[in-house]
Amino acid sequence: MALGTGTALLAVAAGATALGGASTATLGSRGAAIATCDADGFTVTHVLSATTVTDLIIGDIHADCASGSLTVTLTDVGGAVIGAGGPSVVPGGGGSVNVPLTPTPDQSDIDQHRMVIVGP
Repeated sequence: MALGTGTALLAVAAGATALGGASTATLGSRGAAIATCDADGFTVTHVLSATTVTDLIIGDIHADCASGSLTVTLTDVGGAVIGAGGPSVVPGGGGSVNVPLTPTPDQSDIDQHRMVIVGP
C-alpha cells in the first residue's frame, strides 16, 4: 500500500472533541515512515437526525492536508464497523470537511472515530 507524504492516521473515542497526538508512524515489515500532515489532530462534530448520526464535520484540519482524501470509519465497543464515509477531499487551506455516513448509526452506539487522510 502506498501512502502519500501527507498522511494522517487517527483513532479516537467517541466522547473526545479534540483529537491530538497524531505522529509519524511506521507501516509494514520494512518500517517505512509515514509523515503526518496534521500533528495536533482534528475536531469531530456529529450532525444528528434525532439520535442518528447522518454526517460528521471533521474540523481543524491543517493546511498541509489540503487536497488529501479523507475517509472515516465508526466502530462500536466490539470494534465492528457501524458507519463509514468518504473519501472526501480536504479543501485548500485545510479547515473542515462534511462527511456523509453510510449506514447512519445511533450516536450511543459509536465507540471510536477512525480517520485517515491520504495525499495530496
